[in-house]
Amino acid sequence: MRYVVFDMEWNQAVTKEKIIKAPLFLHGEIVQLGAVMLDESFAALDSFEVFIRPVHYVRMNSLVKRLTGLSNARLKEGLPFAEAMARFFDWCGGADYCFITWGRDDMPILRENLVLHGMDTAFLPPVYDLQRVFDAQIAQENRQWALATAMEKLALPFVGRAHDALSDAESTACICAALDMPRGLAEYQEPPKREPRKRQAKRARLANAETVRGFASRAQAFCDMAARQFYCPECGAELTCGKWLSFSGDRKMAMASCEEHGEYMVRIRVKKNAAEGYRICRALCPADDAARAAFAKARPGRHGRAKRPAAQAESAPAALQASL
Repeated sequence: MRYVVFDMEWNQAVTKEKIIKAPLFLHGEIVQLGAVMLDESFAALDSFEVFIRPVHYVRMNSLVKRLTGLSNARLKEGLPFAEAMARFFDWCGGADYCFITWGRDDMPILRENLVLHGMDTAFLPPVYDLQRVFDAQIAQENRQWALATAMEKLALPFVGRAHDALSDAESTACICAALDMPRGLAEYQEPPKREPRKRQAKRARLANAETVRGFASRAQAFCDMAARQFYCPECGAELTCGKWLSFSGDRKMAMASCEEHGEYMVRIRVKKNAAEGYRICRALCPADDAARAAFAKARPGRHGRAKRPAAQAESAPAALQASL
C-alpha cells in the first residue's frame, strides 16, 4: 500500500455574478496540485507538482492571488485540466494507494472539477483526513486545525511557502512522519455525513467566534482563507462573503450572506500574541442599520490600513465591539 499526500490551490470567481452554477456549483477551479508519495512505512518516495490553466475562473481572485502568490500570467502557463489529471493519476500508479489530505476541502473540489470536465470519479481511492489523526493523537480537542498550527505544536519547521500546493503537501507528509500512522489509520473514523440542523447552527456559532492561531506575521494572518470562512448562525451553511474592507489597521470587515437567512456583517481582527506570532479574532452580527453604517465607513487602505480617524472605531456595532 502506498499513500499519496496531496494538496491543491484553487481560484475563485472574482464576483458573485461570475460564479459557475451549471452544470454544478463550482466553488473553486483547481490551478495547482502538489503531492508526495509515501511507502507503506510512510517514508517519502517521490513528489509531484503541476500547474493547471483554468477555463472558467481565468482571472485571479485578488484574495487567492495574495494567498498563493500566483498571477494571471502564471495561470496561462498551466496545463489543460485533463492533461494535468492524466499526469497526476499516472504518477499515482495502479489501484493500490490511498489519498491523505489536510482537512476535508480538497476532495469535494477535486470531484467538482472532474465532473465539470466530464471525467469519471468512481476510480478515486479511499481518503484519510490527517487532521482527524492529528487531533486524536496530539490535540484531542475534536476540531479542525490550521496546517501551520499543527506544525508548530509538533515543533516541525514549515516546508517552503504556506499556501503553495507542493509545500503544503510536503509539510503534511512531515506530520505523517511525526504521528503513529499505522495506529491512526487503524482507528480512523469517517466524519459524520450530516448533522441535525440545530446542531449545525450551534457549531456554526462556535466557529464564527473561534480564535485562529499560528500565524507568523500580520500579512499571513490577513491572507488566510480559513480565517475568513463564516457560517450562518441559523442553519450552519457557509456564508458567501463580499469584498473585505479595512476598518482599522488591524481589522477587516465584509458583508456576508446566506441564501436562506439573509445578510450578516463579519469581521476579523489580527492581534499579536504575548510571546510571538499572531492570532485572528472573529465576529459576526446581523446586518442591521448600525452594521451597515459601520461598513459604509470602512475603506481599503494601503497594506490593509484604513485612512481614517481613530475615533471612527466607536461607530462599529456594539455586538462586534464586545467580541473583538
